[in-house]
Amino acid sequence: MSMMAERTRAVQAHAAAAWSVVSDMAGYADHAEGLAETTITAGSGLGAIRRCVDTSGADWQETCVLWDPGSRFAVEVDVGSYPLKFRTLFSAFRGTWWVEEQEGETVVGIRFEADLRRLAATMRRQIEQKIAHDLDDILESYERAMAGMGD
Repeated sequence: MSMMAERTRAVQAHAAAAWSVVSDMAGYADHAEGLAETTITAGSGLGAIRRCVDTSGADWQETCVLWDPGSRFAVEVDVGSYPLKFRTLFSAFRGTWWVEEQEGETVVGIRFEADLRRLAATMRRQIEQKIAHDLDDILESYERAMAGMGD
């Protein structure tokens, strides 16, 4: 069973400034509360590999599978490297981030898509709500980081 959570936010920054914040794959932990550290272990842009460490010290790998400079990027999680608590929930997980101009505004968006394991399917709504809340927090953090960059 699949699930998806997506959030967008209009920000007070030029698209180029917004992209510089959103596309900082190594700095993602600065915006995602559950992460203690994110580092790029290989490559850049398309094919880059990011290591994520959560606040309990568990880590996993993600690979950049889409890189459209100035516009969007996506990562796929190596779910085999996921900590057990996540491996029991997800058989696949992908995140997409984007920045676009819409009607004179800069809009930032994030979408997380996952294939849920059978056990997790019964908790689908709770998982989607938790992830949506996390995405709102990340967008709020991005917006704080962009404050004054668009002036």
